[in-house]
Amino acid sequence: MTNAKEKIRKKFLSLRNRLFSLISEAQKDSIIQNLVSLEEFKNANCILAYFSKDSEVPTLKLIEKLLQEKKIVCLPRTDFESKLLIPRRINSFSDLIKNKFGVYEPKPECLEVEPSKIDLAIVPGIVFDRNGYRLGYGYGFYDRFLSNKNFFKIGLAFSFQIIEQLPFEEHDVRLDCIVSEKEIIRLKK
Repeated sequence: MTNAKEKIRKKFLSLRNRLFSLISEAQKDSIIQNLVSLEEFKNANCILAYFSKDSEVPTLKLIEKLLQEKKIVCLPRTDFESKLLIPRRINSFSDLIKNKFGVYEPKPECLEVEPSKIDLAIVPGIVFDRNGYRLGYGYGFYDRFLSNKNFFKIGLAFSFQIIEQLPFEEHDVRLDCIVSEKEIIRLKK
């Protein structure tokens, strides 16, 4: 199973890296517009987002919007020893530093937020399927964090990152929704 996942991961990461520069700003913005149109998003007070890197769906404008709207904005801080994501609140971009992978994350002194306080989580991925499964970079940080949590889980994707079915394992966590520039896929649990 892991070998099959790794092949898919490499294929779609390469595809995303090749196509990213061809995606218009309007297409990138439409993903965020589709996201903010969701009732679950509008009603959420505390939102876990991610700071995009490289060819991921860009989230800078989204985070700016959340901060302007005075939402409680959490970003994951990665604990590489425990292999856990720790949600920490940010109040501005000055609360961020780069980790060892070059990803911006909250400084250690930022307030840790209890997962039970989070209303909605926005997660990245390399490839998604129409059943709500996703493949990330293969470290399992998001699956560990998202498991057994009651908040609404949304994946952001470019339409070419969505396929019919991915191989999955028992520990893989299904999302509630996947948002792309072309569609909003709501998933039944």
